[in-house]
Amino acid sequence: MDCFKAAIYTGSIHRIMEFMIIASKKVKLRLARTSDRKKIFLWLTQSDVTPFMMGMPYYPDLPIPTWKEFCDDYKPHFFNSSGEGKGRDYIIIANGNEEVGTIRYNALDKKRAALF
Repeated sequence: MDCFKAAIYTGSIHRIMEFMIIASKKVKLRLARTSDRKKIFLWLTQSDVTPFMMGMPYYPDLPIPTWKEFCDDYKPHFFNSSGEGKGRDYIIIANGNEEVGTIRYNALDKKRAALF
């Protein structure tokens, strides 16, 4: 994977961070399964970008969740077919079979939904 540097501004703090770019001819999404739940929790709570999303030093009012808090927020429907319309989680796959991250959506507002 390629890397790039970016200036990050959080309040009055300025830092230069290095981020990875997914450089692949094809990126696929697959529906997350219950067996992916722990991996997704680790990506959320122990990633190199976690401090820029939650917890110290930039977000002291938004602590990093515990496993129980994660499970309370990310209900089973994110990881199985009962989640259609309620929210789902997907695993991002690059370079053939390398799992590189996750993306999710929450409940859809069917009254405001539109196809483009």
